[in-house]
Amino acid sequence: MRNSLEAENNILTIIPSVPYWRDSESLVFDRKFYDGIIKYGEYWPGSIRCIMNLSLEALPDFGCVRIDISDCPFEFIGLNNHDFLTAEHLKSTAIILAAADSFSYKNLDKLRVGMGIKFVYIIEYILETRYQIVALEKVNIFRKLRRLLYVYNNERARINALKNADGLQANGVPAFSQYGAYAPSSLLYFDTRIKSADYITEEQLDGRLNYLLTNQPLRLSFSGRLNKMKGADHLIQVALGLREKGIGFIFNIYGDGDLKSSMIENIKRHGLSDKVKMHGALSFYDELLPEIKNNTDIFICCHRQSDPSCTYLETLSCGVPILGYDNKAFSGILDLADVGWATTMGKISPIVDMIDYLNQNRVEIVKKSKNALSFSSSHSFEKTYMQRINHLLKVVQL
Repeated sequence: MRNSLEAENNILTIIPSVPYWRDSESLVFDRKFYDGIIKYGEYWPGSIRCIMNLSLEALPDFGCVRIDISDCPFEFIGLNNHDFLTAEHLKSTAIILAAADSFSYKNLDKLRVGMGIKFVYIIEYILETRYQIVALEKVNIFRKLRRLLYVYNNERARINALKNADGLQANGVPAFSQYGAYAPSSLLYFDTRIKSADYITEEQLDGRLNYLLTNQPLRLSFSGRLNKMKGADHLIQVALGLREKGIGFIFNIYGDGDLKSSMIENIKRHGLSDKVKMHGALSFYDELLPEIKNNTDIFICCHRQSDPSCTYLETLSCGVPILGYDNKAFSGILDLADVGWATTMGKISPIVDMIDYLNQNRVEIVKKSKNALSFSSSHSFEKTYMQRINHLLKVVQL
């Protein structure tokens, strides 16, 4: 397979949902996306080409990487929004890996068929999640109804496209369950940024668990975007419920978002400053990972939507079990591994009651902490990308 790819038509062409930015003479990419493209380049037995849309949004404050245009380590094609792909863009392509979530290029399927190119889609969101996102938008009812209709119509087109594809890579159990049967070759994977070297060690985990068993205050954490979809508006309510029950705890919250100011206000108003600490957005590898590894007994995850957040696997790689709402993404993980506890969506009291129970039964936290590390170690960044490349090679061979 490697020899035939190296001869000609050896390019893996990737068309992601994320955009790129321009900053003077630099290309600016999302850091997580960029790391993934580099890993594709290490494992794919040919060349990598990336076709991306230029973002019209402001450059993010963090989580990006700047690359000089002349030093880009893969072939890059930047398009403006609504540009059409052409045969020239796909020249010498063996297989296309494209995001089905954005579904940007309606002419792509006909174009690639005429060129004899294999096609695999990536998908993360299910229809329910798309509806949830629209429902939480702050727009008037008429605009919301129009957007819901757009989502419905686009879903029909998306399913037809998946049926015409050669393969599908589904991030998370919900997407795999909903769409996996449409493509002739489907793969379930879990998105993560955690490389094998970044996992918590057995010695680190034992040290943290020893602390847990000394009946010190429980150390709770949340990290991510501070918005309603991630359930950040429920975190302070959880803390209030714990205080009412007289439970000893420290709740560390990491991240930024539109709810940050109101959360800080609520902490002050309710006198929770000694219990709840807002740390802002930290450097992922240098600051956040060590914090979660060393100072977290349970991760509190009030995610309302069923998207396959990388938070799940990244938290588990720290040997930290998750207590969260029973959205389909988290419930799907719990169906595969005993790494946490799911409670009723949107209800604060079951979360508080479970923390109360676990505070008195800490051996259960110990057990699930070890399960978390065991399960996540099979889904490291390297193993996941090798699995995905092997799937693409299999599709090319079909």
